[in-house]
Amino acid sequence: MVLHLKNSRIEFALALLIFLAAFYSLTLIDLPKLSLLALGIFVAALCIDYLTNYFQTKLRVQRISYNGNSWQLFIEDKAIETAAPRMRFFSEFLITVDFPAENHGNFRLMFFPDSLCKPEWLQFRRFLRFENLPVN
Repeated sequence: MVLHLKNSRIEFALALLIFLAAFYSLTLIDLPKLSLLALGIFVAALCIDYLTNYFQTKLRVQRISYNGNSWQLFIEDKAIETAAPRMRFFSEFLITVDFPAENHGNFRLMFFPDSLCKPEWLQFRRFLRFENLPVN
C-alpha cells in the first residue's frame, strides 16, 4: 500500500479561520495600543510561518509506504523506517496516527479526507479499522 499525501484544503481553511478569529479577538480586547500591536505582530508572524510551511513540501511527509511488514515515510525522497502506526483518533473526517521511528522520534500525522485521493483514503481507513490497531 502506498499513500501519496497532499496538502489538505480543509486544514488550510481551518487554520485561516483560527488566525482570522485571533485577529478579530484583538479588536475586542481592551488593552493598551502597544500591547495590541505586539499581539497583532505575534499573530501575523504565526500566520506567515504557517503559510510558508504549508506551501513548502520539503519538510512534509510526501508518501507513506507499507509492504506487509515495514512502514516507510518519505520526506524529501528520503525513506525513514518506522514501526507500525498507532491510531490516536479515528473519525469520518479526521484520522490522527503516530508513526514511531527509532532515530527520528515520533511522527504524528493528521489525515483529513482531502489529504489523500479517494481510493487511498478508503484503503487507509479500511486498513486502520480492520487491522485492529490499538487506540492510544
